[in-house]
Amino acid sequence: MTTNFFTENADLVEVFDKVVPWTRVVRAVGGVDANVPDTVSTWRDVLELAGRYIGAEIAPRAPKVDEIGVIRDNGHVRMNEPMTESLRGLAELGLASPSVPEEFGGAALPFSVSMMLAEMLARADLATQVQHGIGWNAPAALVLRFGSDEQKARYLPALAKGEIMGAVAMTEPQAGSDVGRLTMTATPREDGCWILRGRKQFISAGQGEFVIVLARAPGSSGLDGLGLFIADREGDNYLIERAEHKFTIRGSPTCALVFEGTRSMPLGKPGDGWKQILTFMNESRLGVGIQGIGVATAAYEKASQYAAQRVQMGKPIREHPMIADMLLEMRTTVAGARALAYEAAALQDLVLFANDQRAARDLREITPLVKWYGAEGAVRVCRLALQVHGGYGVIDEYDVGRYMRDSLITPIYEGTSQIQSLMVVKDLLKWTLQRPASIVRSGPSRLLATDRPVR
Repeated sequence: MTTNFFTENADLVEVFDKVVPWTRVVRAVGGVDANVPDTVSTWRDVLELAGRYIGAEIAPRAPKVDEIGVIRDNGHVRMNEPMTESLRGLAELGLASPSVPEEFGGAALPFSVSMMLAEMLARADLATQVQHGIGWNAPAALVLRFGSDEQKARYLPALAKGEIMGAVAMTEPQAGSDVGRLTMTATPREDGCWILRGRKQFISAGQGEFVIVLARAPGSSGLDGLGLFIADREGDNYLIERAEHKFTIRGSPTCALVFEGTRSMPLGKPGDGWKQILTFMNESRLGVGIQGIGVATAAYEKASQYAAQRVQMGKPIREHPMIADMLLEMRTTVAGARALAYEAAALQDLVLFANDQRAARDLREITPLVKWYGAEGAVRVCRLALQVHGGYGVIDEYDVGRYMRDSLITPIYEGTSQIQSLMVVKDLLKWTLQRPASIVRSGPSRLLATDRPVR
């Protein structure tokens, strides 16, 4: 039985050791004089430590997290105790918000390493990974990029220690992917406070102590006039209307929030909200693709183990050609998605830390592909794992039913698979029209014309 989700995952180790261009990443993060071997060795040690804890502690708790679900107690919403215990352990390891800089008490991990941590967490329990990623990492990233010195000092150390949890509230009942239809308003007061009015829906980790809200100035429309605002939940500053009852990621509170005269402060410059939230959306889409890889890995490993043990017609079922073909398809799908995802993760680091515009162009191209392929691939792999298990696949003790249910959220949130397809087609068409001669040369996409990661 696997107990270390890093060292005992040969493909993930190979991606770390041979695929990610660490020299470029380390120098982007720490400068041209950074010690590449020592830095990479430290990051590897962090992943080994995390992989051991995730495999030995978080994964065994996952069935109970799913069984208990979200706690709803007299109008109060909270995580269940097994999930809280798993997250507490990550915080004790210094991995609550691992990308937070050291000056604020974080581990200062680059995006590439943070996403390997996310993959292992998603493999162990997707619901716990959602709480970790959205409750700690996402708000920390937005505060770090756009917050004032006072906001950074207030929120980042507490997030890095796991003392508080936040959320990012963008979606509204009538506005999912159509961000221009947001109706939440933010009205300034003379004392510098802004008052929020409106509702938000499908907010992951919405039970936390604060929320970063996308809202618009009164009288604005479309993408103009949007801004990000921080609101603390203290008292009844905003209300958790309910936690949704879901059949997927059951342990993760997905909340509807009500803002009626909510006091808030701007995060960055009001009016820059669309540009700011794009950084969250793009990273989240990469993160969801990697979530899919984690869940698919869990399903493949369970199916592979079962197929080796289950004997039919005198031999293990993995030796029957059709089952062997299914296992091969599962393994190939996971490996392909992982290679694509970590190429994108490395590009994200080059954009974040070095403002590399060529990397930004490539990243825009493959981000929707990572999200689409990772999510759709996860559903396909989990479906095959269920089939390999036969009748046992629908029995809770065998876990693959939970993987199947959890995988189904990945093609939906943070932009549906259909939205990702539209993004890819739109961009490729635009670039082709700008450079029509490229069709008869190497094609409109420099990145997709290569057959290996760009170094």
